[in-house]
Formats: sequence, structure tokens, C-alpha cells
Amino acid sequence: MSTYGSVVFATANTAQTTYGCNTRAAQFAKFTNDGFLGGKTSYTGGPSCTGARQAGLAYNIGKLAPGNTGSATFAVGFERVQAINYLGTTQTGYYRSVWPTISEQVDFFLGDYNNALAQSHSFDALVRSKATSVSSSWGSAYADILEASVRQAFAASEVTVCAC
Repeated sequence: MSTYGSVVFATANTAQTTYGCNTRAAQFAKFTNDGFLGGKTSYTGGPSCTGARQAGLAYNIGKLAPGNTGSATFAVGFERVQAINYLGTTQTGYYRSVWPTISEQVDFFLGDYNNALAQSHSFDALVRSKATSVSSSWGSAYADILEASVRQAFAASEVTVCAC
């Protein structure tokens, strides 16, 4: 991980979403006792949530009957305005040319989550299928290695544009 930039924790800003900024123990106690955290409006972090204080997000999915499930989508990301310095010219992530603010980035990500998840499952299945077809005896082990390698190659890639 880079030593500069900002970690982004996000979820949809709904009536069921709450946030908190306190010690880990206080956050846990608040959530387990009340089922929510204190804040109800959008929170952008900042100096008040440093040191021993921890940021927390909660999404109230309500009371569920046995056997029923609920879900919420949370995003964890890393934002760098200046991704790299290439030959004296600052470059920023390409995505910032389309979604310049963190709010726009999060809104798109959460809105496109189901589509991205479906595409990633499809891609994972294709990689596994191609890799296992190489050999009936060791194809599965090869697929495990190939899946991890593909993820690392994607994670190491970053498309940038001039931030001029």
C-alpha cells in the first residue's frame, strides 16, 4: 500500500445508515446495545477520527426471522489524487477524469456493484475453466495459482492521466 493518500470506507447514505467516531470499544458497545451508531448524516472523516478514535459504519437491516437473511454493501477503497510522478509530470487515476470527487466515485461504485460482481464471477469462472482444462491431474492446482496471479496483475495495474 502506498504511504500517501486516504482510505475510503463507504456505504449507501440511507435512513438505515449510521456512522460513529469513537474508540473501538465504544463503537462496539453502541452497536451491540442499540443496533446503530450515533451519526445519521454523511460523514467525511477528518481530524476528529484519528488516534484511538475509530470510524465506523452501520446499516440497519432490521430484525430477521430465523432462516431469513439481509445484506448491505460496504466499500473500502484507497484514494490518491497524485497517483505517480512520471518524468516530472503528476499523473492521477483515469477514473478521476470521469468521477472527480470521492462522493461521485462511491455513488458509481455502489450503483454498479451488482453488475461488477456478476462480471467478476463470470471472469473468475472463465479463468478457472481454462486453467483446469490444461490437465485432469493438476489442472485444479494450476487454476488456484492462475486465479491468484491474475488478481495480483490486475491489482498492480493503474491507468493514469496527466493531472496538468
